[in-house]
Amino acid sequence: MKKIVLILVILLGVNWLQAQIKAVNENGRAALSDLQIVKEEYRFVNGLKVLFLQMDGTMYGIKISYYGYCFSNTEGTIQFVIYTAQNLLKEYQDECDKLLKGLVQTK
Repeated sequence: MKKIVLILVILLGVNWLQAQIKAVNENGRAALSDLQIVKEEYRFVNGLKVLFLQMDGTMYGIKISYYGYCFSNTEGTIQFVIYTAQNLLKEYQDECDKLLKGLVQTK
């Protein structure tokens, strides 16, 4: 069986973190009718205050986890998300955390 972990990066040229959180929830519920927010908290990553979100749900009978960061400032917004089967997130969580902790703001 193949193990798949996907990475999604969305860059927006506007500062709209709160609207993005609402959009993430609405889009997630459209794809995953049983979407649940497992964890939502602010963290500091390389000097940036980011919103961490972990959401779980079911798509086509597969239990999916979305796991990642949202960051916004006056220059724009980024959503840096890993999504995979829930059992694979548990298996690869350390690697996922290392990847997410690589988020930096360039000048």
